[in-house]
Amino acid sequence: MDNLVTAVLPSDMADTSYSVDEATREALMAPAHRGLFIDVKGPVDDLPVLITCCGPGPVLTIQQVVTDMAFADAGLAKDLRVQSFDDLMAELIERAVEVDRGLVTWGAGLTAATERHTDLGRKLATVAIDVRPVLLDAAGSAAASPRKRREPDLADLLRQAGLPIPRHLGSKQSAQRLRYVRQQLRRHDAYASITSTAKAKWTKLLHQGEQDALGLQQLLMALTGNSASMPDLT
Repeated sequence: MDNLVTAVLPSDMADTSYSVDEATREALMAPAHRGLFIDVKGPVDDLPVLITCCGPGPVLTIQQVVTDMAFADAGLAKDLRVQSFDDLMAELIERAVEVDRGLVTWGAGLTAATERHTDLGRKLATVAIDVRPVLLDAAGSAAASPRKRREPDLADLLRQAGLPIPRHLGSKQSAQRLRYVRQQLRRHDAYASITSTAKAKWTKLLHQGEQDALGLQQLLMALTGNSASMPDLT
């Protein structure tokens, strides 16, 4: 097949190559180069705590916003913006429409949270681009292998595409970190008073949000043949 971009899945998942053909490459081109990449951190069935946004341009811009007021003091301690999730989503959707860019995510977490906590679900649907199904569908038989114990995640695809894996990207500890920090903030009522362990967990969560958003952008840019403009995750 012409113009095929291939990454091999881990050997414990499948023996089949993960291939992105020309049609998939074209489908990913606009999100890769014009998308606003969004990462969501928070309980699956509750209000998101942290939204990380990164966008393309001559200078890569990253913004993190705390959207759960229970974490407001923790956000302010890190010089982050604190804003209601409803207001932030309205702002992001408006921005995406104005500059003709999609809101690109790995998974449907942003859509689910927006539908659950705001009245903006229909508006978001016009600009949201969940690339996870496209990338997994491109895996084809590899994703369906009976030897596979789980679906490939973002770290798997970055690794097999020969791209760097930041330390905190895709960490499975985000839920535990959030619970611990929330408990500490409830107990002490101020970020300055929580334990050093809690502060470290909060810092790692912020790093993970950045690296997850940038990692997705990096993967799409590599698969669409523009590795020279990939963000540096080191």
